[in-house]
Amino acid sequence: MFTLRLKTRYVETDQGGIVHNSAYIIYLENARIDFLQSIGLDINELERKGVQCPVVSQSVKYLKPLYSLQEIAVQVQVASFSKVRFFLSYEITRGKDKILTGQTEHCFLDRYFKPQALSSEAIQAFGSAT
Repeated sequence: MFTLRLKTRYVETDQGGIVHNSAYIIYLENARIDFLQSIGLDINELERKGVQCPVVSQSVKYLKPLYSLQEIAVQVQVASFSKVRFFLSYEITRGKDKILTGQTEHCFLDRYFKPQALSSEAIQAFGSAT
């Protein structure tokens, strides 16, 4: 499991002082990009090679609110993968409090936005991360 530690920002809060729901999605993406890099799948390098890695679907369950300037941990791990798709699961915590759970589904596309099979490099990376 990969963990990214972040601090919520004042700019992410609504008028009630609660972190807006859209900020959580950014936290997940930050963790996903860092996680992929940690297993040898640098998103910038993939894109230079003409490979895109879009979010196909995403679901989250908000359990508790976050407020400005709180230390959080965003955990991400490979839930499953096949030759053409991979699924990541997430958990955001604040101390011992579970704040959010979620999952994203991804595929790889070529520069013409046509699906392509996961490379052997990606399959090996996901396999070592499970």
